[in-house]
Amino acid sequence: MPVFSAVGELLGMDERDKGYDQAQNTIWKMYKQAREDLAPWRESGGRAVTELEKRVMAGPGDYTRSPGYQFRFNEGQRALNANYASQGALGSGAHKKALMQYGQNLATEDYERFLDRYYRSLTPLQTLSGLGLSAAGTTVGAGQNAARGIAGLQIEQAADRASSFGNLMGIAGEGLGSLFGKIF
Repeated sequence: MPVFSAVGELLGMDERDKGYDQAQNTIWKMYKQAREDLAPWRESGGRAVTELEKRVMAGPGDYTRSPGYQFRFNEGQRALNANYASQGALGSGAHKKALMQYGQNLATEDYERFLDRYYRSLTPLQTLSGLGLSAAGTTVGAGQNAARGIAGLQIEQAADRASSFGNLMGIAGEGLGSLFGKIF
């Protein structure tokens, strides 16, 4: 009887090993599929980061006036001139100061608009790079889950094999005990 138990234990161990291998292969296959599914997002994010870095390092470039800047400048000057002319103060110090202040404020406002256009132009690249970072993080998480799953199966398989070998030793001990009992 112990011989049949030992053979059964060995055959069962082989079948369990096949099951562990199948489970590990399934986990690995799922990880590779997740990685493949996320690849376009990671790659798009990588390209966006490269372009974003290039644009940030280059800066906003030389200042260019907003469309309509010259029109607003001319109209503001015309209104100031008309106002000071109606008061009989055209060409006065106050008039010149008002013209200078208007021009400086308009230029500052326009430069801020120029910078705002530059920063807004970076937003799509920031969004894409964020999506790429998220996809990379998800890929890492899938890899960690796969590693934990496979490692867990390997530990379980090792414990199962150790238990099987223990059972075999018990069966062999019973068989030897029975054999020695008959001899002696």
